[in-house]
Amino acid sequence: MNHGPPSSDCNITSQPFPPPEKDIFMTPGNETFYRGHRYQYLDPDRREIRLLRVHPVRLTISELASVFPAWPEGETDAAKLNLDDGGTLEESFICCELLERLSLDDITGKYSALSYCAGSALQTKRIMIDGHWFNAFANLEHALDGFRCHHDQEAPSGNLVWTDQACINQLDYPEKSHQVGFMRRIYESAANTYVVLSTLEAPMLDAREGIEAIRPALDYLQSQSIPPGGPPPRREVEGGEMGWDPLVFECLLGLIYNSPDHPVVRGLPRATKFMDALFDAKWWSRAWVFQEFVVSDKVYFVCGSECLALLDLQPFIIWCCVWGHYNPEYDDREHMRAMRLKSPMSSEINMITDAIKKSIIHSTHHLKHEIPGDFLTPRYTWRAWLSDPYQPEFLSHLARASSLGFKATDPRDMLYAFCGLSRITADVIADYSPENTIWKVYTDITEKFLEANKVWGGEEGPEPEQHGVDLLVLIFAPTNGKTELAKANLPSWAPDWADRRLWVISDRMERPVQRLPQIPDLHSHKLIQDVSRSQWKILVVDAVHVAPVGRQFHKAPAYNVFEVGEYLINTEGMVETGDGVWIIHGGMGMFVLRRREAAEGGYVLVGTGAVIRGRVSPSGEWVPAWMDELEDHDEPRVIEEWVAQHEGEVQRIEIF
Repeated sequence: MNHGPPSSDCNITSQPFPPPEKDIFMTPGNETFYRGHRYQYLDPDRREIRLLRVHPVRLTISELASVFPAWPEGETDAAKLNLDDGGTLEESFICCELLERLSLDDITGKYSALSYCAGSALQTKRIMIDGHWFNAFANLEHALDGFRCHHDQEAPSGNLVWTDQACINQLDYPEKSHQVGFMRRIYESAANTYVVLSTLEAPMLDAREGIEAIRPALDYLQSQSIPPGGPPPRREVEGGEMGWDPLVFECLLGLIYNSPDHPVVRGLPRATKFMDALFDAKWWSRAWVFQEFVVSDKVYFVCGSECLALLDLQPFIIWCCVWGHYNPEYDDREHMRAMRLKSPMSSEINMITDAIKKSIIHSTHHLKHEIPGDFLTPRYTWRAWLSDPYQPEFLSHLARASSLGFKATDPRDMLYAFCGLSRITADVIADYSPENTIWKVYTDITEKFLEANKVWGGEEGPEPEQHGVDLLVLIFAPTNGKTELAKANLPSWAPDWADRRLWVISDRMERPVQRLPQIPDLHSHKLIQDVSRSQWKILVVDAVHVAPVGRQFHKAPAYNVFEVGEYLINTEGMVETGDGVWIIHGGMGMFVLRRREAAEGGYVLVGTGAVIRGRVSPSGEWVPAWMDELEDHDEPRVIEEWVAQHEGEVQRIEIF
């Protein structure tokens, strides 16, 4: 979004714009900085950004003039510094220079990027930028300090770093929108991304001790996982999978009980304490960090005084993932209890096993949100798709990511944070105006997928498979988790992207796309304006009505079982007897539609269905079948039969 004419005149300044009703980013107040420092206009067409050059040493007031002699000149805070300013001669602070109007095309690989948890806008610390005091998030000041200590001064990127609060004019709301649109490219183009897990409140002071304690334990576990005659222990390359069978931990437990004075065992309490602090880091729950993490080329994690490459941190996270699936009552097994009671070091054993138990429970609590453990495998999967993320699986992961439990100050960021990961949504402008409601954002994102007419080739032969991504989004729309508020503000074809059940429904993405033989064009659907509600659109599709929804055999909060013809289908709780089962051209699987009132016309989408195993008992009850009890119904075959039975009955219908 341009908010001024492009110009080569570097003296052009960015003009302040009237603020919206609410400052979405909730940044600390910096009125004094904005009065003294004028941001230059950034040309979005040239993809211009700003960078900070961070001085390698914290400076005191007495040292400032000798390092930056130009700063005390003119109308700057540096020129006004005195001991009455609340500082002392010994107080040190971070000093930065701001580089303006740098084209991303010219600086790729020549800077680093920061990824951190901003925290409260009320918790601030001052840094100095070009001689002016800048009121930074306290955690940003801490993150810059970590970058200052750990970045490679000899690397081409040197001490240049991008960070959101200082490098984006927080008073220029159009600029904030287009800079958010560049977010993926900013992190992709950075030579390194420094993820600062520690914060001012949780500095991880004992990180070094924890890391030094856990590495021997990891080496021990890997050595126990090598089969007889197998290859020696090795470190997996980034992108590979590194893990152990949970039974390997039996070896570690045996070591604890048999040799409690072993160096590996003695270090376990320190190791688990570090891992607990690692999982407690608020960074994992920020919505925007997922994109920052996925697209970054090289990632380094700053944990207090320590800096770990992603490859080094990966096994630590796997450690907690495995603990999270392990039984915390393991030491109550009879043979283990007997060993502990007989041991002269029973008190030491109790201390170590109690520490591990607490860590297991702690890890399990965090894994309920499935965030830290899910950062690893999705990173490699998503990075493989970034070049062409039109595949159906992308929708599945988008649904999973947007419902994992991330947090954002503004709920719209729960989708904006992931838009940059898909070409389909890459051009979405982050609009934080009050009139752009969360419901409008949900609908706009869904429309992007409905309008995407990408077709790609299959694995066999040169002929392309007609797998359009455009109607696949419909399987996420009729989720049982839609609140009454969501149903009142969304068309039935638009998902409630905040619904935590979306990742469960994503399993249905494995079904084939349905094509009605009577319709030659895969992308025959369209969106038209709803004249009765100007903010809504109507989805027009080609579909075949195959059968009404019959008797209900099972009812549960998450799903119901109904009779449809000679089959049983599993569907969401919103479906009722009398609704209709339809096959939609370009959709995936079967859909359940409900006819609106006769005066209104059209349908609403209330559910999706899946043919299930089972039988009806003589008393008329549904009895689930185990895998070996009944031959599986081939759902694609069932749908094919339904379509053949209703050949020539294709209808053009409207879904509201």
